[in-house]
Amino acid sequence: MGDKDVVMRITGLDLDEAVSQGLLSTENREELEAFLVERSIDRGEGLGFVSLAYYLGAMVVVSALTWFVADSWDRVGGWGLSAIALAYGCGFAAAGFRFYGRSDTKTLGGLLITMSVCLTPLFTYGLQKGTGLWTGSAPGEYVDFFNWVRSGWCVMEISTVLVGLIAMKYVSFPFLVAPVSFSLWFLSMDITPLLGVDHRVVSLVFGIFMIGFALWWDLREDVEGREYGFWLHLFGAVAFWGGLSTMDGRTELRRALYCLINLGFVLFSLLVDRSIYLVVGASGFFGYLGHLAWVVFKDTLYFPFLLVLFGLSVMWLGLWYHKNRKSLTLWMESRMPDWFLRIREIRGDSSSW
Repeated sequence: MGDKDVVMRITGLDLDEAVSQGLLSTENREELEAFLVERSIDRGEGLGFVSLAYYLGAMVVVSALTWFVADSWDRVGGWGLSAIALAYGCGFAAAGFRFYGRSDTKTLGGLLITMSVCLTPLFTYGLQKGTGLWTGSAPGEYVDFFNWVRSGWCVMEISTVLVGLIAMKYVSFPFLVAPVSFSLWFLSMDITPLLGVDHRVVSLVFGIFMIGFALWWDLREDVEGREYGFWLHLFGAVAFWGGLSTMDGRTELRRALYCLINLGFVLFSLLVDRSIYLVVGASGFFGYLGHLAWVVFKDTLYFPFLLVLFGLSVMWLGLWYHKNRKSLTLWMESRMPDWFLRIREIRGDSSSW
């Protein structure tokens, strides 16, 4: 029989094709479709609008209590900020654990618990401001947390990571990885003033480490935790690409190397079946094309024609791959190691969403 770990997407058209080939009777088709729909609902699949409402509402709340906190909030003082964060956090956590304990509202419960974790920086900032205890000099107002690299934020990030890991110990919810990964990324940059290292280099190195850890996670046997890898890949790619994109690119050779790395990201996205690498790679590649068009070949008549020729060549390559996809896939898979095939089959985006 087939590998039980492989996650398959089956549509009604697939069932119809099985009937037409005599693999499934018409009567059994209806029963099988009803069974698969029920199983999907039990796993929380097919609830598009419900999940959208949960996640959208959670992001609005998190944004309101983190990114969009106004300077006026500092008027209540450090202890006041901690009290507000503690009240919201405890309320979200209490409601979250209650909903998480019910099979039909696990997603809502997990999001509420994640919202509670996301309030940790505000709570810690209030304590530090109230006591005057900072790592290094005072970093400024809370609204600057997301804008400036400062060593004073380190305790806030460390506390968020710890609270997030504690929550993950008791709650199996992939989105909890987001605030943990985000805080680790910021910590890797905010600690650089204490170490005297360029934060862009640290962000790049941290991104490589996170991507490597994400690939290692994808190879784990615990299939239920496959969606954790999505957030690890996301923040790893963003951290690496962000550090790479802000580095000094004064020479054309460095910019060309930047373009090649981004094209490598695009190819890497196909190999591991993770679309985030395609997004950042394509963004960097088109940024380089913009540099060529607006700076290097600004007054050159033929450059747009070369771009048209290049674009058509890529489209032709796609057509050629489409016609030879099956043989090329078999050829590539026969030369890939088993662990790499496992990442593609049960850990990629096509198997997680």
